[in-house]
Amino acid sequence: MQYFKLSIAFTVFLISSILFAEDGHHAKNVAIRFPAKLGDMTYKGVIKYAKPGGFSVRYQDASQFRIDIYIYDGNKPNIGSGIDSKVLKNEFASVLLVFPYMEKLGHYKDVKIVDKGQKKVGETAFLWAQYSFEQINKGGGNYLGKKISDTYIVGRKNYFIKLRMTMKKEDAAKKKKVKDKFLKDLGYLLLEGN
Repeated sequence: MQYFKLSIAFTVFLISSILFAEDGHHAKNVAIRFPAKLGDMTYKGVIKYAKPGGFSVRYQDASQFRIDIYIYDGNKPNIGSGIDSKVLKNEFASVLLVFPYMEKLGHYKDVKIVDKGQKKVGETAFLWAQYSFEQINKGGGNYLGKKISDTYIVGRKNYFIKLRMTMKKEDAAKKKKVKDKFLKDLGYLLLEGN
């Protein structure tokens, strides 16, 4: 019996090591394990920010379609879980100011809000907004041109989880399936971590 238990434990360890290779990231504070692949997107790394910054996890494909998932608390209490807290709604309002601010700094031009409201990622409701803009060459960079960017935000265990999905505007239609698959798989991760 002891051998059987050890065998099961080793098998579970081996499978989890394969699924969540060192290329992934385990966000213990919000009980989410980010795998090396999510949908058709590849994990590119994690960036840890100085307090109260939290960290971000990046997924990207070869076409400059990138998805950053930020997990932070901003030293703000009472974030809660879901989209109903006043703290979360205020954070979403401030997040929406980033694009016009980048335009004011000269990094973006022709910033327009396309739509905003609520969107479901799996069974989890997020506050959501989509912007269109043109990224211009102030300070250099590899991501120039017309872009579409979706921002999603939700509270989870008193942390903000914010997604920013940015792609070339001309790729928006052909990347819809990639985006939808990523969101579907992320929805599963959010359910598993509860």
